[in-house]
Amino acid sequence: MSLKQQAVRGLKWTTIASVVGSSIQLLQLFVLARLLTKYDFGLMALAYVLVGLAQIFADMGITNAIIHKKNISKEQLHTVYFVNIFIGFTLGILIFFVAPVVSGFYDNSELTNIIRWLSLIFVIQPFGQIYNALLRKELQFDAIAKRDMVVKITGLFISIGMALLGFGVYSFVGAQITITLLSVILLMLLGKKLFLPRFYFSIADFLPFLYFSIYQIGNQVVSFLRTQFDVMLIGKIMSIELVGLYNIAKRIVDFPISVISPIVTQVTFPVMAKIQDESLRLKNIFLKSINYITSFTFSVYLFLALFATEILKIAGKQWISAAPLVQILCIYGIIRSMGNPTGSLLLAKGYVHRAFWWDFACFFIMPPFLFLGIPFGIKGLTWGMSISYLIIIIPLWYFLIRTSIPCKLSEYLYQFVHPLFTTLILFILLLPVVIWVNNSILQLIIGGAISIIAFLPLTRYINSEVYAELTLQLQEAWNKHIKK
Repeated sequence: MSLKQQAVRGLKWTTIASVVGSSIQLLQLFVLARLLTKYDFGLMALAYVLVGLAQIFADMGITNAIIHKKNISKEQLHTVYFVNIFIGFTLGILIFFVAPVVSGFYDNSELTNIIRWLSLIFVIQPFGQIYNALLRKELQFDAIAKRDMVVKITGLFISIGMALLGFGVYSFVGAQITITLLSVILLMLLGKKLFLPRFYFSIADFLPFLYFSIYQIGNQVVSFLRTQFDVMLIGKIMSIELVGLYNIAKRIVDFPISVISPIVTQVTFPVMAKIQDESLRLKNIFLKSINYITSFTFSVYLFLALFATEILKIAGKQWISAAPLVQILCIYGIIRSMGNPTGSLLLAKGYVHRAFWWDFACFFIMPPFLFLGIPFGIKGLTWGMSISYLIIIIPLWYFLIRTSIPCKLSEYLYQFVHPLFTTLILFILLLPVVIWVNNSILQLIIGGAISIIAFLPLTRYINSEVYAELTLQLQEAWNKHIKK
C-alpha cells in the first residue's frame, strides 16, 4: 500500500472516529448540562487546569519523538516505556500532594478530593502511551479509531449513569478514570504485535529523545497555559459559576476543532514526517489541509454564531446566558482552525523549538487583552480572548509557515478565499430563518437542513478541489458498501 493510500485510509478512519467521538462528547455535554449545575462544570474546569498541565509532562513529547524519528531500536523503546511509567507514578504522587495548594489558590476546598481522584489517571496512563505512538507511526488508524469510539461510548454511559445517581461533579471524574483504564487495556491488546516490554534502561538510549522532548514539553506547557489562562483568571477574580458558564460556551465552540484536530494531527503529522525533506510535497499537503479544514469550520462556526441561543436551550435554561459568549468565541474558533495544520508541519520538520518560542511569545500577547476586557465583565474578557487570537494570524505565517516551507503570504491567504465565499452565501440563506422562524427547534431543523443541502452545491461551484475530493471519498465508500 502506497503512502497516499495509507494516508487516505487513515483519513477515513480518523474522520469516522473523530466525528463519532466528538458527537458522543457533545451529547454527553448537553445531557450532563441538564443533570449538573454551573458550579459542577466550574469545579471540573478548574481541576482540569492542573490535570491537563500534568498530562503534558506525562508524555514529555516522547510520543511525537517516536513518530518523528525514522529509525528506533528495540532498546530505545524499552527505555522509553519504563521512563514513561516512572514519570507517570511520580506525577500521580505529586498531584495528590499539590491538590490542597490548588484548592487554596481558588479558595475552594472541594477541589482537593476531585484533583486527588484524578491523580490516578497518571498511574494508569503510561502503560499505553508507547503503543499509541507505534500504532500512529505505522499508520494503523483503523485500530486507533475503533479504540477511540469504544472508549468514548463507555465514558458517555459512565458519566450519565453517575450523574443520574447523584454523584455530581464526580460523574466527570469517574468517567475519566474508567476510560483511561479501558484505553490502556485496548492499546496494549492492539499494539502487542508491535511491542512487548522487557525490563531495560539506558540513559544513552534515552538521550536522542531528550532534545525533541524538552522543546515539546516547553511548547505544550506554554500553549496549554495560554489556552487555559482565561479559565484560571475567571476562577480567581470572578466566580466558579461563571467559570462553568464560560466553560460550556468554550466547549461548544471547541467542538468543530475537536472533530478536525485529531484528523489533522494524527494523519497529517505521520504522513508529513515521512516526506519531511520534500518541501514542495509538504507545501502541497499543508495548503490542501488548510483549505479542507476551513471549508467545513467556517460554515460550522457561522451556524453556531447564528443559532447559539437555540443550541443552548437544548442544554437547559440555566445556560442561555452563555449564548453571547459562544458568538464571540466563534472568532477564536475560526482563527484556531486557520492555523491548525501548522503544528503538524513543525513537528514533521522537527522544528519543535520554533513552536515553543512562538507559543512563548503568544503567551504574553493574550493576557493584556484579557485584562483590558475584565472591567466589562465576562463578555469583555471573552472579546479579549478572541481578539488576541485574531491579531496573530499574519505573524503565524511570517514566523512559522514561511520559514518551514516555500509558501508566500498570498498562497496562504488564498486558501481562505473559497471557504469565505461559501460561508457568506450560506449566511444570506440562513438569515431569513433567524429573522422569521420563532420556534427554536424549527430554527435548528430548518437551519441545519439548509446548511447541509446547500454545502455541496456551493462547494462544487466555489471550491471545486474540496468538492472533488469529498465526492470521490463518498463514492468509494458507497461502492464498498454495495460490494458487501
